[in-house]
Amino acid sequence: MNAHLGAPNQGGALSCGWQQFQLAVAAGVGIATIRRIERMTGAINAQFETIEKIRRALEGTGVEFIGERKPGVCVRPK
Repeated sequence: MNAHLGAPNQGGALSCGWQQFQLAVAAGVGIATIRRIERMTGAINAQFETIEKIRRALEGTGVEFIGERKPGVCVRPK
């Protein structure tokens, strides 16, 4: 199963080809945290620092988070 963080993060993690465990290790968070966030719909309810760790881990693989006038977060590979 490929790792993703709900709809906002799905494209970025899938383009990395990561498993949930790999994303958790790279971000320095627990796998239960990744799984919990994946199950969320709508706004992500998590600590800011947790989301920042995950964002930095994904950006380290070349994912770029871009802002568009749509709900959620858009990503594209660099």
